Amino acid sequence: MKEYLIHHKNLLNLAYEIKRAVDDYWNRELTETELRELLWKFAATGKLFKAKDYNKTIKKINGHARMEVIDKMLEGYQQRI
Repeated sequence: MKEYLIHHKNLLNLAYEIKRAVDDYWNRELTETELRELLWKFAATGKLFKAKDYNKTIKKINGHARMEVIDKMLEGYQQRI
């Protein structure tokens, strides 16, 4: 598995790391399981979500098609209450 930074300095870096991970998945460099685990780790940092939606920076950088993949991979993930 490729290496990805989990804890980022700022939200913009996180958004680009997620973009890279989804692109690697599309290029078959990551398996579905690896991408799911990675996205769950990103979500656990607390920066991925704002209220009950994705942070707007994450959505803007990743675009509609990547966000659909992210939604699919995060099915079953429960945010902290």
